[in-house]
Amino acid sequence: MRWSSVSVGNEAAPAVINWRMNDGSNAVVPYTFGSGPGAYQLTPPGPPSPVGTQNPGVRPLALQDLGQFRAYGPPGLRSETYTRDCNETMLMGASNSTARSAAQTEIGLLHTESSNTFWSRNLRNFTAGLGLDLLDHARLMAMLFMALGDGGNVCFDSKYTYNFWRPVTAIRNGDADGTSKTVQDAAWLPLANTPPHPEYPAAHGCVAGAVTEVMRREVGEKVAFTFNSTVPNTIVHQFASPDELVSEIINARVYGGMHFRNSGEHGARLGRKLLQALPSTGTILALKKPMSALTAPRPARRRSVTA
Repeated sequence: MRWSSVSVGNEAAPAVINWRMNDGSNAVVPYTFGSGPGAYQLTPPGPPSPVGTQNPGVRPLALQDLGQFRAYGPPGLRSETYTRDCNETMLMGASNSTARSAAQTEIGLLHTESSNTFWSRNLRNFTAGLGLDLLDHARLMAMLFMALGDGGNVCFDSKYTYNFWRPVTAIRNGDADGTSKTVQDAAWLPLANTPPHPEYPAAHGCVAGAVTEVMRREVGEKVAFTFNSTVPNTIVHQFASPDELVSEIINARVYGGMHFRNSGEHGARLGRKLLQALPSTGTILALKKPMSALTAPRPARRRSVTA
């Protein structure tokens, strides 16, 4: 049995590699910046150009089209939601915030580890503790990493559709957003460095929504687990349910100063929505089922939100 399993793996691995060749992940896609209030701009400390511009064109793992579940779009700059979220991030996400507790600071920093290493390590630990047989373990890992891949790329499709500005840009230009309910702080800095791509929706929210929907459907609503981070001065976090992890990640992106709360919430909703198309049983090949009945009309691409 062992040798037959190894043989299957030796045949499957090259097939997967060949399947993913020329999938668009290595494409070079130039970016044209928008202008005016709401338009994404580079954030300190760099790099000189945004990353992940090729992600909207990557061939999905299970979906038919990354734009099938495009997010609703960021709130208008004069809306109550934007005012609430901008003021919250300005207060709670500042590098020198006195409103943020030590525990909230630790949460904000814990979730700044590279997403690839953070999710890979913690999902391996999560599945290893479930006591599954080899087949069920392999299938669950495939489901989780499919959600990780498509969830992230679906998010970037929306990011590079809406091209919304980051909090550090918004707050430093608070006098130009068309509302007197936000204020400008030209020297404002976030707790953590801002990732170099547009703000809406939050990629951490998208991935968390997709991955935890797999956890919820395949393992249960109340499964207890722990996650950790390689970021210094952080601790092991315990969760009583997948929803607790999602809530913490949404908060973390606000405490870190990189996102608005609405962006994390919409991201998590987007991640969960794409999982509607996945069966709860069957092989990974079954993930390629049609999803036309589950999709809403796609918003057209646009450059910025100014109202």
